[in-house]
Amino acid sequence: MSKLNNYVVSLYCGDTYLDVYGSVDKDEPDVGYIGGIDIEDVCIADTETSVLEMIHGLGGWAKFEISVQEAYVARNDG
Repeated sequence: MSKLNNYVVSLYCGDTYLDVYGSVDKDEPDVGYIGGIDIEDVCIADTETSVLEMIHGLGGWAKFEISVQEAYVARNDG
């Protein structure tokens, strides 16, 4: 997977800075759809060391997805 083509946002998770890769679904208000981020991979920043399975394994995936969405919105609103 070419990570340069699907970068979404970077954020801190605890003390670790992570790069999130995936795709962004845009809002479609005419049909009532609120877009979101489809996460494909999560790596330690500036590396190709994936921590996706670790995040899933620790049971914090739902909270992580919310954090990614908030970081993406903050980056694009600020």
